[in-house]
Amino acid sequence: DANEAALKLFGYSRGDFLDKNLKDISAEKALRTVAPQECPQSHLQLISICQQKRKDGTGFPAEVTDGTFKWKDRIMGIRVERDITQRQKAEEAEKLRHSERMQREFVATVSHEFRTPVAAIQGFAQTLQKGGLDDARNRLSFVNIIEKHAKRLSRLVEDLLELSAMES
Repeated sequence: DANEAALKLFGYSRGDFLDKNLKDISAEKALRTVAPQECPQSHLQLISICQQKRKDGTGFPAEVTDGTFKWKDRIMGIRVERDITQRQKAEEAEKLRHSERMQREFVATVSHEFRTPVAAIQGFAQTLQKGGLDDARNRLSFVNIIEKHAKRLSRLVEDLLELSAMES
């Protein structure tokens, strides 16, 4: 038997629904089987997330809980299915927001990491242009600093390219 909420969720009349079994309303196998979890407010256990189908053929993800209880010296079974479409949409939206936030933070970090060597290269190149070449004691040091920061930039670019390839 099914309650009014189940009839409405699946789109069946009571008579239509009584002729159905679980296989008739399940669109496919469980999308995700979870380790049974006790629901503290009842004796039910969350067992899976399933793709279910309505009478009109449209599908929806359902959280399925099963349980048993004793009633008039008989063991009875109960199955509760909740349409979790909105919850999944909210989770996906949160994942997207998190991904965008991570991307912004990554771009800010990479920008900062690039600024330091670029500033050093520019500064020491300008020093060499403005007379540093004539400073025999320091010019080799200036060139070495430029080379060190150019290598750092090169490593950063290689890391970005490797990260991009992994993402693809």
